[in-house]
Order: sequence, then structure tokens, then C-alpha cells
Amino acid sequence: MNRYRAGRFPALAAQLPAALVGAVMVYVYAVADAALLFAVAFPERLGEGLGMTLAGALIAGVVVALRSSFDGALGGSQGGVVVMMAGLGIGVQSGFGPDADPDAVFATVIACFVLLTAFIALGSVLIARLGLGRFVRYLPWPVLAGFLVGTGLVLIVAAGPVATGAAPWTLFGATLNGHLQMQQSVTMVLTLVLGGLLFTASRHGPPAALPALVILSCLGAVSHALLMPARGSGWTLVDGPQIASWPPIERSALALIDLSGVLAALPAIASITLIALVMMLMKVGAIGAMLNQEVDESRELDALALDNTLSAISGAMPGSHTVTGSQLMLRMGSADRSTIWLLLALVLLAVPFAGWTLAAMPRFLAAAILLWVGLELVVDWLHDHDGALSRRDVGVVALIALGIGLYGFPTGLMLGLACTVALFLVDYSRIDVLRTTLSPSDMRSNVDRSIAERAELDRRADALLVFRLRGYLFFGTAHRLLEQVRDEIAERRHRVDDPLCVILDFERVTGMDASTVRTLGQFRDLAVRSMVTVRVCADEGTFRAAFGVQGRAPATHGVHRHPQLDHALQAREERWLGCGRHSKADDARDFMSTLGGSLLEELAPRSRLLDLATGAALIEEGAPAEALYLVRSGRLEVRARRDGRHGAQPVRLRSVGPGALLGEVSLLLDGVASAGIVATEPSRVWRVSRRVLDELGAADPVAAARVHRLLATTLAQRLVDNGRQLRLTGG
Repeated sequence: MNRYRAGRFPALAAQLPAALVGAVMVYVYAVADAALLFAVAFPERLGEGLGMTLAGALIAGVVVALRSSFDGALGGSQGGVVVMMAGLGIGVQSGFGPDADPDAVFATVIACFVLLTAFIALGSVLIARLGLGRFVRYLPWPVLAGFLVGTGLVLIVAAGPVATGAAPWTLFGATLNGHLQMQQSVTMVLTLVLGGLLFTASRHGPPAALPALVILSCLGAVSHALLMPARGSGWTLVDGPQIASWPPIERSALALIDLSGVLAALPAIASITLIALVMMLMKVGAIGAMLNQEVDESRELDALALDNTLSAISGAMPGSHTVTGSQLMLRMGSADRSTIWLLLALVLLAVPFAGWTLAAMPRFLAAAILLWVGLELVVDWLHDHDGALSRRDVGVVALIALGIGLYGFPTGLMLGLACTVALFLVDYSRIDVLRTTLSPSDMRSNVDRSIAERAELDRRADALLVFRLRGYLFFGTAHRLLEQVRDEIAERRHRVDDPLCVILDFERVTGMDASTVRTLGQFRDLAVRSMVTVRVCADEGTFRAAFGVQGRAPATHGVHRHPQLDHALQAREERWLGCGRHSKADDARDFMSTLGGSLLEELAPRSRLLDLATGAALIEEGAPAEALYLVRSGRLEVRARRDGRHGAQPVRLRSVGPGALLGEVSLLLDGVASAGIVATEPSRVWRVSRRVLDELGAADPVAAARVHRLLATTLAQRLVDNGRQLRLTGG
């Protein structure tokens, strides 16, 4: 036990400075929030406001410490929400006449505040259950940095009014004109000196410098309270002790609530709820980035829901994670739960003496802490990360930060959301929607062609443009694609005499917006004017959506649809070659040129001639390999099933004609067929069984050698074609 205590006391001593400073910040924010909340509408109710803000800070601190996934995050009130709540209170008050009962007006305002807090709790639950908390993961880094820098600017600006008691613009004008009072000048100097010392000690001093400076400052505050009994002269935060009252209204006052006033305020309450929820998500993301910890959105939202549920039940202020408190704990090297618990214990112990504590606290001490934390946020997220930010990113950070600093958190929030959308659109539009750039020799279908036909297709290859698209097409990427197609068409027309053909492959396109459809219509009109053939590779639904096709017509306005790129390439080749169908004489010639007369004489008596109707299967995918097949006439397709967006679909691997050798790989490996073979027109095929090949090898080694040479030649050609196919489909 003694050893445990001996180890615990040094740890508590090390955490005490951070906990003390954090407790001071909690009280400073509580007074500031209470003043914001009631100073205009209900100045006589400042005590109730102080009780609400302190209770909200304690509830948020305890819940975040217990339920948050962040180690070292501090909970507290939402400064931006407090400002909007103050406006809500003024609006509700203005709905009553001058002769209205002040207690009834105050009770109605508190009812609106409680309803707002309950809405925030309900919204947190809904966002967590719907999985919308992941939104925070998609916030760009400059937006988070701008939010944090803006928070720092707010703290820096607030340091002046806290130090002098004057409004920001009044203080700014008095400083420029040299009209500051002596007392205000002294507190400003002390604020700047102490804030600068705290900032310097935290960044450049030895580890013990910052805690020592904090302890000395607190001792100075205590000495000030003991030695200067006349504390109502502007040197302290408040003039005279304030009694913190909580809950804000008694049960007997519930009957005074004006329900019509609450109903009239519902639109404003809903708007503030939405803004508060988005601000909470941004704070969660900012704290995760600041503490360099993984964000568990569901867990954080559950914590916020519990926090605001308890606050709504007890009449406290709505709470959330606080960026400034978490930054303070981080800079003091005490970003852990034990320090947070010590801080909350100090706040709780000081609640009975809250009024005296606030009346005794020097203005310059509270202002110096605000100035220090504000400088830390600005320097951390703007200067220290400057090397990782582009000029555009720095501009976004500055825009959001200035929006928060000049017009408050709601304006900065709107700017942040606008910048998020703008950055997404700009960055996404820079993504090249073209998957691959292919050489002309690669842009051929899987249909077997003769040497002469291949030479003819190579000669015309420059007249073909293939655009393989990917991702989601919206107005930015679609317009860029139109410009690329227009430039390519203009460039090719100057050096190609043949009519151009453009193929658009939509296989990897996930969707498109209405602007893309309009852009594709402009592309179609361009193709018609330029006498360019357009072929689109897409399923029927995508084709109809992209080009406004009605019904099931395979082509419209010069645009032809094909299920796959290979089919579009085949259609282009057959149009150029004029070979939609082979004649019987062509089939016989191709068959004899591949097999040779002598080898045919050896195999024909031992083989079986199969007649296949259109659609008949020669080999089933996965069936055992039992024979070698030689195509005598007709055309067959080699197909394999591949997973796609609409499930497993048959994909054409090759289209073969007379003279083609099939089943050779499976036969040589003694395995099963890796693909199926189907006749696409009436065909005749020689079937040479494994037994026949074995007998041929024993009876006529020369003929067997010619068969094996044919197999080797076929496999070599398959290897070349497969390499081309990989380049065609692998982008």
C-alpha cells in the first residue's frame, strides 16, 4: 500500500498543473457562456445561467471521460451553440408583450433550451444508427485545420475583452486611438506577457517550465484574492460573488411555460439542432486529428447522445467534446483520462465556491490562458503544417478561420461545408476517367483473323479511338471527357483518311448525373456532324440512361450499343473488312491452310465429325477434358463466367472459325475445361479423342510430331493474344 501511494503521489503532482489550468478554463467558459446566454435578455438571471453552464460542463466532462474513445478528450459546452441559444432566448422573449410575467417568459425560454438539448440528443442517436457519422471521415484536411485555426482566433480575440471588460470593437478602437484606461493597459500588458511566457514555455522550454509557470500563476491569483479585498474595481472577472443556481427553474414554475411560445420557436430550434450536430461532428474529427487517434464515430455519437439526454433532463446546457480543453491537455503533456478526472474533481469541489472563485480570479490570468491556447491552435495547424499544405489549402484554412473569427462558428461551419463540396468537386474533376491508353495493335477483338486481315486492321488502326471510362461521371469529368474526345477527333482527322470510329466503354462506370447525359448528347451531335461512328459498350439500362434511348432499339442517332468492348471491336472490324459471314469456300480454305492435307488424311479416318446448331455447347465449363477439337466450318465462342455488377455473367474470351484448335490446354494438362465453347452459327467440328492421339503417336511418329507442332503454334499464338487481351482489359 505504501509503495502504491509512493507511486501515485508523484503522478498526481505532475497532473495537478494541467488539471488546475483546465479547471480555470472551465470556470472562465462557464462565466462567458452565462453572460452570453442571459446578459441581454435576463441580466438578473446570471446566477441561473452560471448554474446551467457549470452543470453542463460537468455532465459533458464525465460522459466524455467515461464513454469517449479518445484518451485525453475533454467535454464541455458548445460555444457556437451558446451564441445561437442566446439569440433564441431573445427571440422568444420578444414574442411576449411588455406586461408579460417575467417568470413565465424565463420559464418558456428554459423550456425551449431543454427542447433544443433533447433534439440534439435525439439527432445524435439517429446519426449514429443511420451510420451518417462517417461524414467526418470525408472532411478534407484544410477544412479541419481551418476549423481549429478559427477556434484559435476566437480565443485570441476573446482574450482582449476578458482582460479589459470591453467589447472587442470598442477595445480595438480605443487601442488605435490611444484611449485605453490605465487599468485596461496594465491588464493587457500582463495578459500578453503571461500568455507569451506560457506559449514559449510549452513549445521551447524544459519539461518542468510550463507546470512551474502555471503553479506560480495560480499562486499569484490566490495572493491577489487574499491581499486585495476590493475586488469590484474591474481587476477580476466579475464584480462581487455570483451565486450559481441550478436547476434554473423550480417545478412550480413549469405551469408558467407558454406552449404557444415554444411551438413558435420550433423552426429556430430545428435549425440550431442541425447546425449543432454538424459542429459536433466537425469537433469529433478535429479532436481525432489533433490527438492523432482513430475516430469511432458511433461511440462518440452515443456519448454525445447520453450527455445531452442527461443535460435535457436536468436543465443543463448542451455539451460536446471541447477542442480548446483537449488542446490544453495535449500541450501540457497530460492528455489522458486520469488528468481529466482530476480536473473534473477540482471543478466539482469548487462549485460551492464558484461565486467567490470567479470574483477573486484576476482578469489577466483568465485572458492569458485563452491567449495561450489560441496561439497554440493557430501555430499548430497553420504554421507547423505549412509544409504539407498547398497554396490552395492555405487559402481554404484562412477563409474558414477568418469566417469563424469575424462572424462566428455558424458562418465558419457553412464556409467549411461549402469548401468541402468545392474541394471534392475540384479534386474529383481532376481524376482521369479514362482507364487505359492502348496502342493501335492492341485494339482488336478476340475473333481469330487471318494474316491478311490482321494486316488490314493494323493499317486502319489509327481510325479507331477507344475511351475506357471508370468511376462516377458528373459535369466536371464529363465536360473534360468531351474536350478530350473533341481534341482527339480533330487531331486524327488531319492524318487519317478512313472514317473515324469512337468506342465508349461504360463497363466500369458506376453512375452519372443529369449534366453528364447532356454532355453525352453534345458528343453524339459532334459525332454526327463529323461523320464519326460511335459505339457504346454498356448494358441496356446504362445505355438508355446515358443517351435517352426509348424502348429496346440497339442503335439511335448513329450511336450503336454493344454488351462488351470485344463485341464493339468485332463490329468495327467486320465493317472495315466486309466479312460479316464467311462463305463455305472461305471456311474450307482456312481449315486446310491450318491443318494441311496430309495431316487431315491421317486424322479424318480416326476422328468423329460433329454438327452443331446455333447455341449448342461443344464443351461445358468445368467438364473433364477428353478430346481435341478442330473447327471445320462455322463460328464458335469461348466463354467464361465472370463476376460483374449484375452478378456472374458470361464473357466472350475468343471467337474462332475454321482451322481453330480447341481444348488443347485442358487435354495437355489432363484437367477440366476452364471455359465453355458454344456455337454462334451452324458449325461442323472434328473431334479427336485422347485415345486416337495416343494411337497416332504409336503408329505414325511423323504425323504425331505435326500434331504437336500444331499444338505448340496454337499455344504460342494464344500467349500473344492473351498478352494483348490483358493490356486491353487490365487498365
